[in-house]
Amino acid sequence: MGTCVFNETWLDNSDFRSWLQAVSSNRYEAHCKLCKKTIQLGTLGVKELESHVKAEKHQLATKSLQRTQAITQFCASSPPSSLSSVPGPARLHRSIPSASANDIRATLGSSETSKSEVLWILHSITKHLSYNSSSEISSLFRAMFPDSNIANTFTCGTNKIAYIARFGLADFIKRELIRALTGPYVLMFDESFNSTTKSKQLDLHVRFWSNGYVQSRYMGSHFMGHGTAQDLLKLIKVRNEEFLTFQPFEKRLDTFLHERLSRLYPAAWDFCQKLLLLSHGQASVERGFSVNKEVEAENMQEDTIVTHRLICDYVTMNGGVTQVPLTKELLASVGAARSKYRLFLDQERIRKEKESQSQKRKLTEQSLEDLKKRKKSLEDVSTCLAREADSLAEEAEGKAGSKMAQVLSKSNALRRAYKEKLAQVKILETEIGTKKEELRHM
Repeated sequence: MGTCVFNETWLDNSDFRSWLQAVSSNRYEAHCKLCKKTIQLGTLGVKELESHVKAEKHQLATKSLQRTQAITQFCASSPPSSLSSVPGPARLHRSIPSASANDIRATLGSSETSKSEVLWILHSITKHLSYNSSSEISSLFRAMFPDSNIANTFTCGTNKIAYIARFGLADFIKRELIRALTGPYVLMFDESFNSTTKSKQLDLHVRFWSNGYVQSRYMGSHFMGHGTAQDLLKLIKVRNEEFLTFQPFEKRLDTFLHERLSRLYPAAWDFCQKLLLLSHGQASVERGFSVNKEVEAENMQEDTIVTHRLICDYVTMNGGVTQVPLTKELLASVGAARSKYRLFLDQERIRKEKESQSQKRKLTEQSLEDLKKRKKSLEDVSTCLAREADSLAEEAEGKAGSKMAQVLSKSNALRRAYKEKLAQVKILETEIGTKKEELRHM
């Protein structure tokens, strides 16, 4: 046993406090909450902790914890983007402003028209009509119903349907679903290959009590290249680190839940006891993948698939398009959709500019590397030419007449080639200098 003991001040160190624990039964040891490992302090003390931080297993556990998203982010009320389980950019939920005064006035000031537009969008999506099919629908309705005020103010083109569905309806449905989860609920998930996006699609469903009966609702999807247990773990964050680092091969799930829930959360444990006795089928989740075949279209984006799935599920839950309650909250969310859409476009523009700049820099760096390689090759060739020319000149000194002239001629030809290579090297040096200057200004 070493002489170093656990120091309580280590818990205030920013490098240690997120994972370090004291061992109550042995002051010569420390415990890592992430790796579930006891550390012998020995004669090194804090150096032993610093060495543990550099270990590969600990770094992987730390990165996993940092990347883990909360369940409310996975099912965020505002749609996230490309790696995202719901439509829209991943950080939009925190940055989207509330509906502007103009949006709300426009919504509440023409509520009948707004309701008509919402109904048409719900109908289009549940019947799996393309957005382009509504490109001339406004003028068609005005021609069909010339005496209708609603038809005269109805505007639902391709873009409007897209952004209202994504940033208005899907956003509202998600928030309403999360708000309904006030009691016990069960998360269900399964994955399947999506032939449209050419990636694996992980669907998340929630099962909960509502109005006296059990509902199973679709919450979102995540599209990933490879689906392992660790990939799934990154999508769902539980509040306790012990749940995050649970090792199923080292401990039974039922005993683990009993230890964590039975004393602190008796109601949740009572629910888990019954749940663990049931057969855990995936029927409701797997049925959702069949919906994909109906909503998918050629070149459909991942966030659009999720948007359509959310709306179809919501309409089915309410018993049809005409049965969907067009509440003030829903209409306000629809009115705010344009503001969210503009913010999304700005964020996409910034992202593309950064990607373009990054790609340009990468190409410049690659071009610079190629120029350096060409310069090195020319320098090697010119060195060989100079050496060979000198060798032939020395050889000519021992000859006479025509033989000396032939050798000198070869030597002079090599020396001319050597000078040409040097000239090319100078040109490359100028180009390399230009590329370096470009990189400094990027």
